[in-house]
Amino acid sequence: MIKLKVMKKILPIGIAIMISLSFIGCSSKSDNYVKTSDGKKLFVVRMPTQTGFNEFDIADELGYFKEEGIQLKYTGLLNADTSEVQSVLTGNNDVFTNHPSTVVRAILAGAKIHIVAPGMVDNQKFVHMEYIVKDGGPVSTVEDFKKVAATRKIKWAVSSTDSCPDIIALEWAKQNKISKDKINFVIMPDEQQEQAIKQGAVDIGCLHPPYGKKAKNDCGTKDLFTSYDVVKGPAGGSSIRGFSDKFIKAHPEVVKGFTKAIVKAHHWINTHQQQAIAIEAKRLKMKPENMSIFWYDETNYIQKAYIQTWINMMVDDGSLKKDQVKATDIYTNANNPYHTAQ
Repeated sequence: MIKLKVMKKILPIGIAIMISLSFIGCSSKSDNYVKTSDGKKLFVVRMPTQTGFNEFDIADELGYFKEEGIQLKYTGLLNADTSEVQSVLTGNNDVFTNHPSTVVRAILAGAKIHIVAPGMVDNQKFVHMEYIVKDGGPVSTVEDFKKVAATRKIKWAVSSTDSCPDIIALEWAKQNKISKDKINFVIMPDEQQEQAIKQGAVDIGCLHPPYGKKAKNDCGTKDLFTSYDVVKGPAGGSSIRGFSDKFIKAHPEVVKGFTKAIVKAHHWINTHQQQAIAIEAKRLKMKPENMSIFWYDETNYIQKAYIQTWINMMVDDGSLKKDQVKATDIYTNANNPYHTAQ
């Protein structure tokens, strides 16, 4: 039996699952091909428009998707109340990204989805997330944080909840013996958080690449801690890419090709960081010197240990019962050509 707290977290996804039932029996919107100018037939894979540094733009720019017979189609920005998993469940997109915790909640709600490929991981030099505060502000040290939290809740900006910003934040709070009841998470896009911190609208923010470096260059903020400081290993940034089980069954070769394309992009980004930054800077309309970058997984397929780390953090923050779900329940390497080759 899932406890009430978990049910509250997964309710929106449960609603998305019910909505998705209306798509059963219908032809998939993505079940179509387009022809390129040179006559090549490409399968269209839809996903939400990305707002930060990502490997999909890079893979597209380098022609990796086309090599696998795929054309990537961005479908637009999601609203603040819709996750990428929900957008797949409702039939608006084909592929989702996020972290293991989001997939765990969706599967507990009844979603038929699986992680099929890795994304970025944490790295001491290229961190997944930077938790920033105003330099000299009211919570510029851990000791300040505890003093202020004794009198009021800490206003903490995150790009989303039930995902990486808050789960790592709560793990940090636990490690520092700070009650999560002292934290008020405020949903806010990464690109708005620097200004909000400087103006005092929030006490602390959480920035993913490319925005952390810009905040440092602008001055006035500093890191309170990073995701790597909390988890102390690559699992702290372990992101995932996945599809619905229906899509995986219907289009296994597309899943394989998609996985192959992004894994190739992962290796290229890690070895061509300045070129990758230049590609993303143009798309995001940012100065290259203001952009930080992710470090991508180089093991090529999903690592069970990384998934388990996230499940353990969910148990730690009380959003999951111990042994309620197994790591192997939420991912598959069966459609990963690098894994099957071994």
